[in-house]
Amino acid sequence: MVVTLIMEACMRRVIARAALVIGLVGVGWSIGRAQIPEPDFQILVDAPGGETAVHCVRGCNLQFHMDAGNPRNTPQEAFSFACNGGTPRCSAKINGFLRR
Repeated sequence: MVVTLIMEACMRRVIARAALVIGLVGVGWSIGRAQIPEPDFQILVDAPGGETAVHCVRGCNLQFHMDAGNPRNTPQEAFSFACNGGTPRCSAKINGFLRR
């Protein structure tokens, strides 16, 4: 009888510790997942009016700086932008991410 009570108490402690560990791992994972990656570099492109294409040649991805933090807009190898309204020149900031 006493041995059974001691074993039940030990099992409760083990289950409580396992639940605590699982909960802490879940909280840590969600905090780490919620962080938005900062770009490794940012470039400014000044181009004549019309369509301008920017390509990452090797080891990086590009993203328009206003799309940072948008989970539906992932960085890509190529990026393009266009100036409207007949302006002679326009510019765009582009975030760059190194591929690891």
